Amino acid sequence: MTDVRGASTGRPPSGGLEASAPNQAAAQFFVDWVRERMERIEIQEADKKRAVMKYQEAALTFWRDQLAKANAPSFPPTLPTSEQR
Repeated sequence: MTDVRGASTGRPPSGGLEASAPNQAAAQFFVDWVRERMERIEIQEADKKRAVMKYQEAALTFWRDQLAKANAPSFPPTLPTSEQR
């Protein structure tokens, strides 16, 4: 017998692991967290500080990009009140 799983879409079954854009609240949390972390770094030697900060800058860029791609609002939409229904 032929295995036809995924035949209707032409794609193999993925197990539901498709990547999705983060919601705005999650991405904003990490943008803020990385910024706070950067402010707390206390390395006096310029070369060492640059070496550490390049990774922090990369993380900040990554999360800013994720925030720009975010497709879900920061919080669930407000449910209508009884007067609005």
